[in-house]
Parts: sequence; structure tokens; C-alpha cells
Amino acid sequence: MKGIILKKTGKLSELKENISIEEFSANELSDDEVIVKVVNSSLNHRDIWITQGLYGGIKLNCVLGSDCSGVISDKGKNCNRFQTGDEVIINPSLNWGDNNSHQIEKGYRILGMPNNGTFADYVIISEKNIYRKPDYLTFEEASALPLAGMTAFRASVLKPKINSNSNVLITGIGGGVANLSLMFVKTLTDNIFITSGDDMKIEKAISYGVKAGVNYKKENWLENLSEVTNGKIDVVIDGTGGNLLNSIINKISYGGQVISYGATLGDISSFNMNKFFWKQLTFMGTTMSSDSEFIEMIKYCEKFNLKPVIDSVYNFEDYLEAFKKMAEGKQFGKIILKNN
Repeated sequence: MKGIILKKTGKLSELKENISIEEFSANELSDDEVIVKVVNSSLNHRDIWITQGLYGGIKLNCVLGSDCSGVISDKGKNCNRFQTGDEVIINPSLNWGDNNSHQIEKGYRILGMPNNGTFADYVIISEKNIYRKPDYLTFEEASALPLAGMTAFRASVLKPKINSNSNVLITGIGGGVANLSLMFVKTLTDNIFITSGDDMKIEKAISYGVKAGVNYKKENWLENLSEVTNGKIDVVIDGTGGNLLNSIINKISYGGQVISYGATLGDISSFNMNKFFWKQLTFMGTTMSSDSEFIEMIKYCEKFNLKPVIDSVYNFEDYLEAFKKMAEGKQFGKIILKNN
């Protein structure tokens, strides 16, 4: 087998030396596992952070990647849910446990570190993590859905209370989870607003049904946010954290909710607890999802015929270009790798 291997961690400028396509030896197929021939895989910011060493449990000489779509090429003798040739996707959330509210197993991990991941020609994985690819999705679209989709579904549908009158703010539009959150929230309300540091991304988001957006890099952006939302923000779906989120808290309506799934801008340096309790805000953290929630997410997508936005597709051999685009944050939607 061959895959994109992490040889060492370091700066983004050293990416060419740190990762490469190499042959690797896979474990022998067990009775409860299947082999998936990968058709498409998709990048997540997690892949970039791993190459920089900004992730726990780093294991070198590991195949990167958490998401893919493909076809079952072989299976163990105990695997009866699928046949060879079936088109499938993989749930990259491993050993979540039986508690839907949060993972409880000590062995919880995400496919692609420290287990060999999806940036390969074949993936060996337990059959319980395999799900049939929705027929209406292309292989490219299906590969974009699992990791970001489960995170976005939990942050947009399962955690907050959103109705048709809710004003929802999604921060950092353009990234995979933010874009998929937009996809899910559109099934609940038309009153969607976004932030970005890129005017082109704001224009793109408006073409997908967003009412308005503000550029947080511009002066008076908070005042502009209040203006476009008419001073009403009921729910914030945030993956940025940092002082950006701290500033937005000042604009959230009384009884509002903040759903946090990441902190790309780091910690909040000074949190106003008085405003938090006086406005009776609810702050909820979330990441990934349970196995049953993953199934619920797939069914929800099928019900509303939801399709992830694809930014670009690269041939597998052009992986460095794909990684660099992800690292630069220039994408709007998911970045896809195409196997030969």
C-alpha cells in the first residue's frame, strides 16, 4: 500500500520534507475488518496541525487523513453488513463509547493519528465504522462529509435551540465545519449571518443563502454586525475562540447560546463573567459525535438532500498543493484528493 506519511513535524515551510507519498506495510486484515479502496479523501485543519506537531499523541511514519469515500475490496469473515463493491464512507470517530453526550472511552481517537488514515490507496478499518455512501452524493461530496459533517451537525442541529425566528451567527466561514454548519442551519432558519476576514468569502457565503456578513479585520466590524443583525443574535456557532469570540459575546442577545467547536484564534484572554451571567447566556462545547449521532447526521443529509461545498480537487500526487492551500486558509469549502 502507499499513502501520505508523516515523517517528522515542523514548520509549514518544511512541509515537503515532513510528509511524502511512500509505501507502507498494513496490518493483516482481521475477521471484523474491511478493506476500503479509496476513491476520494478530504483534508481537515487537523491534518495541518498534526504536521506542525500541534496535536496530542503524534506518531511518526503514520498515514495522515481522517475522511474518505471508496469501495469495499475485501472483508473479514465476520463482516456481513456489506459486500465487496459496495460504495461506502468511514466514520473516523473511533471508540467513542455508549454515551451520546461525550466520549467516555479512554481509548478514544480520531482516524489518521495514531492509526493509519485515509490518505492512501487502501484503508483497513473495523466494519462498525463503515456506512453506505448516500446514493445522491458523488464520491467527492461524500468524502467531504464525515469529520466536519459530524462536528457541524452536533454544533448546528443537536446542541443549540434554533427555530425559524432565530438569528444565527456562524464565525469563520469558508472552513469545512463552518460551511457545513451553514448547510445544516439553512434547514432551520433563513436568518443566518457570518464573519470572515475575507470579503470574497463573505460574498460567496451570501450566494449560498447567508443574509449578511461582516469582515472582522475591518474597523467598526462589531457595529456593522449589530446593524446587519438588527441587534439580535440568538445563537453563535464558533470555531475561532480568542478575542473575536470575546467581542461577539457583547453583542449576543439575552438568553443567547454559544456553541464552541474549536479555537483557531486561541484562548479568550479576558472573559466578562458579569455579562455572561447577567445576560443568562449558555456556553456549550462540542467536538465530533457519537456513532448514533453520525448515523443521524447521514439520515438528516439524505432527508434534505444536503451536499457539502467543494472548493477544489487535487490529484493524489499533488497533495503538497492541497496541503498548502489548506494551510493558507484560502479555501471556501472542502479540499479533496483524488486517487487514480
